[in-house]
Amino acid sequence: GGGGEGRGASGANKQQMLPEWKVEEKNNRNLPDDDRWFRERGLANSGEERWSSKSDKAVEVSDEVKELREQEAEVLESIYDTCFQKAENENSWVVLVEGYEPSSFWGPDTPDLTVEFWLGLNTYPTERPAVTVTGGGLPFDALKFINDVTLAENWDWDDDRSGEPVCFEVVEVVRDGIAEWISDYEEAKKREDEERKKDQREKAKKDAEEQRLTKKTMTEPERRQYAKQQLGSFASAPPLPKTQKPPPSRSDTGVREVDLVKDLFG
Repeated sequence: GGGGEGRGASGANKQQMLPEWKVEEKNNRNLPDDDRWFRERGLANSGEERWSSKSDKAVEVSDEVKELREQEAEVLESIYDTCFQKAENENSWVVLVEGYEPSSFWGPDTPDLTVEFWLGLNTYPTERPAVTVTGGGLPFDALKFINDVTLAENWDWDDDRSGEPVCFEVVEVVRDGIAEWISDYEEAKKREDEERKKDQREKAKKDAEEQRLTKKTMTEPERRQYAKQQLGSFASAPPLPKTQKPPPSRSDTGVREVDLVKDLFG
């Protein structure tokens, strides 16, 4: 009945109030594990062969590569301290991005932002690093932007850089790319909010004008019926004493409630 509809509406409103990252997090729980892993990193789907062995047996690497990785890991540990973590099998590194500022639209308790380096997929640093970004409350579109634009287009790596330690550089590139995306996102959100408020004001003005014109053409019984509908349960109350003046407030339609009372009881 009516109670069930009310609860449903309340649930819908609560859903709308959730930050986008919480809505996505909830939706992602229904996905198969592989699909969820890809979705949480802004990657297209779990069919990408490049990532199929992310946690399986690592690519064979030379002693030189192992030494370069050990040297870089020491530097990263000195920079990031506990924000830098290595997998036990040495197949991946994770950097928690300190100082990350999520969008103000996403509310409190935003998850940490992390940059992941999948060493087991290639011979980095003699190859371009395999990088993913996850967390930070970033929606899929933001993560996809980091993958497709920030890392694929705006950050250069070529064979001349073979052997260079670039993980610190990648973290800073990701940080800048996310800050750019969030800035554009917040500007768009503010424009949407301004447009929504403008539409609400115009609708209220239009509704008030329509009600005013409607009332002008009503007969006396129609005016009384209209006032009864607008005032709801208040319409069954006894008439106001002639010495008592109702407050000059307005109903949601933009029509002064005092005018509705006069139509009903006048």
